[in-house]
Amino acid sequence: RELAGDCFGKALEISRSQGARALELRAVTSLGKILVADGERKKALELMSGVVDLLESPESDPSLPDIREALELKNQLS
Repeated sequence: RELAGDCFGKALEISRSQGARALELRAVTSLGKILVADGERKKALELMSGVVDLLESPESDPSLPDIREALELKNQLS
């Protein structure tokens, strides 16, 4: 899991530097799940706060798998 966490962390850096919000959302959700599995809920919640604007946007479609998965994780952490 440590290697996966490192890879998702790198994916998060790259997606943010490129302004790729959809990829950022995927990386945040995947890394957040790893953090939860490692007992680091607070870190996962802090990480999710970076994409809350995307999830709560009027244009956000909760029927999309990536949005739905991120919302489920956010709700699990709240």
